[in-house]
Amino acid sequence: MKSIVFLGIGVVAAICLAQQQPKTGLAKPQQKTTAVSSGPVTEREARIVFGKVDSFLLPVVGKMSLEPASMHDSSSPATRDSVARQLWQIFVAAKPHFKFTPNKVAFDRKLLKIDDSEDLANLETLISWGCVAKIGPLAVGPQRSMSIKEFGDAVGFFMARIAQLTHMPQSRWTPMLNDGTGS
Repeated sequence: MKSIVFLGIGVVAAICLAQQQPKTGLAKPQQKTTAVSSGPVTEREARIVFGKVDSFLLPVVGKMSLEPASMHDSSSPATRDSVARQLWQIFVAAKPHFKFTPNKVAFDRKLLKIDDSEDLANLETLISWGCVAKIGPLAVGPQRSMSIKEFGDAVGFFMARIAQLTHMPQSRWTPMLNDGTGS
């Protein structure tokens, strides 16, 4: 009987000790901050980002090893033309892996501000597939270069669309693809 009482006291003591707050208290997590310049994105920064895009798409389309088009390892500003050219290369590499063809996006061609006729035609295709915002800074921006935020927005918009095009969701969970039977 004594052993049961001691065992009970031991269990209660263990529970009480386990519920005590740590003496150091909870520490507020430190937020990492990154300094963002207000200037245009450089070719070096764009090359780094497109290298990461290549690695993100590796499981989907295999190794692309795309050399960033017209982008050097320099601190000169990346042009909208060169960014659009690189997005076009990624689009062409990923297109064989698209799972569906979306409805084309309507847009006003007169608003686009890309000088080269081939790049303009490629940009029109990217916009019609919904890979580039039809009134975003990449398509209609007032300057030849892009800010870091504009560049990040364009690449993020593009990657979201490529992710959507290369993955077919289950029709059971996607009403748009559901045939009405629910299975």
